[in-house]
Amino acid sequence: MYHYDSFLQKGRTLLQKQGTEKRAYLFHADFSEFKMVNFLYGEASGDALIQAAEDYLDRVPKVALYEHLFSDQFIFLVIIPSDWTESDMLARYKHHTEAFLAAERLLYPECLPRIYSGVCPVWGENLMGAINCANAGWRRARKEQTAEPVLFDMSMQDSIRNWAQMSGEVNLALREERFIFYLQPQVDLSTGQIVSAEALAREIKEDGTIACPKDFLPAMEDSGTVVDLDILIFEQVCRHLERRLKQGRPVVRISVNLSHRHIKNEGTAKMIHATACHYGISPDLIGFELVETIPPNELYKAKRLLDQLRSYGYETSIDDFGSGYAGINIWQELDFDMLKLDQSFLSDEEPLRTKNSQIVPNIINIAKGLNTKLLCEGIDRAEQCQWLYEMGCRLVQGYYFSPPVPAEQFYKLYEQSGGYAALVPGHA
Repeated sequence: MYHYDSFLQKGRTLLQKQGTEKRAYLFHADFSEFKMVNFLYGEASGDALIQAAEDYLDRVPKVALYEHLFSDQFIFLVIIPSDWTESDMLARYKHHTEAFLAAERLLYPECLPRIYSGVCPVWGENLMGAINCANAGWRRARKEQTAEPVLFDMSMQDSIRNWAQMSGEVNLALREERFIFYLQPQVDLSTGQIVSAEALAREIKEDGTIACPKDFLPAMEDSGTVVDLDILIFEQVCRHLERRLKQGRPVVRISVNLSHRHIKNEGTAKMIHATACHYGISPDLIGFELVETIPPNELYKAKRLLDQLRSYGYETSIDDFGSGYAGINIWQELDFDMLKLDQSFLSDEEPLRTKNSQIVPNIINIAKGLNTKLLCEGIDRAEQCQWLYEMGCRLVQGYYFSPPVPAEQFYKLYEQSGGYAALVPGHA
């Protein structure tokens, strides 16, 4: 969870000084195409967009305080005089926002930057409550894809309540260790061999049903408990490998996801290695996937974690490349063994399809030149396999081969097939 301490302290001081003749509003806004600007135009352009956003907030009337939370997220406090109506304030905000976006779209025509925002009145000095309510408005703006700022109303209480309930449920499930992992194969198109698998978390609900990550990860990322989830899944993977090895049964390397939150802890790699050693698991049987949505100003922390893991002998991957903020410059900033392309590179929609036909071969060439493995996720059709094979991408993963399944089911299928996937170009 982001710590708002500095913003809250400064904001409360401002509110105490304003008196009763003025009113305050809290905005939560994000610049939705920031990651695409970073990816298509480079990190310097992404930094320039964030600086332009700060300059824009300096120009919006009556913005008394703002803070850049992370990546493309901002909160800001607006204090308006008594002769302004709420409509006046929103109209002025809209005017400045449209002017800002018009200028930025000229600079980044491939991205069409947009702003989604939620707004909430500040009652008394309850800034934290206003932040939560503005966040609910922002989530609705994102969901409805509306350029209009969404003003919090009491109907959104359900959204806040549901979010709190979800957080409570997943935290209870974590305490009770009602999380397990499924495995999804990773396949070499050259041979059809299943060379590794990714461990994907699943929650066992109290009624026994299985929940997918979309149902629990957002709340866990928000609260920070995703760090505990990652470690729990990692330990389960270690115990699973230990058991199969002792039984003399075949195993494949299993990659485990690590939230970007782990980069803040300097002892993460040491703790991970100590855990693997405790279970007698060799580093060549475990890999780690760090999601690409790492704030650019924290890439040095990600480099520290990846370098430490690699020094112990673990394979490291950057996950969901193309969905985050770093872009091509991630190769300049970080050392890693594999890059996992986000499934958006397989889009059939134009103009993405045409762009991807130019972008993907270049990514493949860069990967080959830097001796980095490349894997494409989200494969669900044979023609995608053929296209990637012809482009030179040999490692793939997706529902075309298998959905994520319980570990025992994965190995049952693995042993029955002799360790090969069916219907793969180049595999007889």
